[in-house]
Amino acid sequence: MFTDPAVGRNVAERMTRQRPSNMVRAEKADHSVADLMAALDATDRTLASASVAGRARIDMRANAIVVEVPNAASFRRGSVRMPANATANRRAAEGLLRRQPGVEVPIAGLVDVDFGDENAGCLAGRSGHSTIQAIFCDPPFRGGVAIRGGGGVCSAGFNVVSRSDLRTHYVLTAGHCASVPHGSGANGEVFETATPSYVWQFGTWWRSVYSASAGDLGIIRMTSPSWWRPDPMVYVADTATAERKTTNVPNYGIAYVRSMSTVGVGDFLCRTGHRSHTDCGEFIGLRRGGVNTSGAVYAEFSGMYMCPGDSGGPVYAHARAYGLAVAKTVSPGSVPTTTYWPSSWGPVNDGCGHGTLVQPFYYRDAQGRLVDTLAAVNVYLMTTKNGYGTY
Repeated sequence: MFTDPAVGRNVAERMTRQRPSNMVRAEKADHSVADLMAALDATDRTLASASVAGRARIDMRANAIVVEVPNAASFRRGSVRMPANATANRRAAEGLLRRQPGVEVPIAGLVDVDFGDENAGCLAGRSGHSTIQAIFCDPPFRGGVAIRGGGGVCSAGFNVVSRSDLRTHYVLTAGHCASVPHGSGANGEVFETATPSYVWQFGTWWRSVYSASAGDLGIIRMTSPSWWRPDPMVYVADTATAERKTTNVPNYGIAYVRSMSTVGVGDFLCRTGHRSHTDCGEFIGLRRGGVNTSGAVYAEFSGMYMCPGDSGGPVYAHARAYGLAVAKTVSPGSVPTTTYWPSSWGPVNDGCGHGTLVQPFYYRDAQGRLVDTLAAVNVYLMTTKNGYGTY
């Protein structure tokens, strides 16, 4: 609104004298956003299937796909190890992308970029409940790092693949970490993570269960697995507790997936979350009822410290995966509360609990039958022993 009529007239006169070339012009694009997303996904699959290092991105101005490939410095530094060198990798990428079947969106070009130094590893504060700081890691993608979507900040669990197509990669986390944590209602919600230098979009929410019977699980589909190189590993930080001390290992490998029913009362398992890092606790037993999940079965641990933002983090011990940390408890048997942090990446030192509720991947029911909770989201865990884990 113009309070001075003269000013209003002058602005109006200048606007009417503008040349048409200075005005915004709308043009119809050859390819829709859905077309571009489908081509992005297909291009990433093509690169990953042939072990070619590269990552695809959408160039909205060109209405096309651009493929970034690592430059010579990336190979010299060891950030990329296949194929033999940058020239061989670029030639392999060019050959693959010329013959992508069924993809109509054009590849605008290949761009040489620095893929960064993965040896820079991870950025994390000192493990300790008084100095909580988020965990950010360079590729390869691993469990325990910070992830952020519309529902807040949570932690990545384990890297998984589709049971229907082993080439499709997902990140497993808690189902309540989506802004709409029910069924497929949050499909397409973008999730971010961060390296020590940048914040990146790494995937979109794909499917979740958050119900009385099914539990608290969700999967995020990776949009550039050839860039993130998901591996069966989790981040383990130093802990100072004498009876359950852990040593900092940013790439702790997961060899097996095990049933929670193989864990005895009094046994210790550990969890990693991006807020409170790594802590271990004592298994109390299985119980029914979590947050908004009165009928689902969970494993309860005492002494396993958990803070807002740790939800979805991996639970493991001795290179075995057991489940996801999904809620905190104040004392054994108490009412649990979810622990996502609906804010920024920054530290938080309140709202923590000394007990943790874990969504098990497998357990035996009262009749001795093995229950497979991962079937609800149709995924297998990646493991170092056989590539994809089953109990």
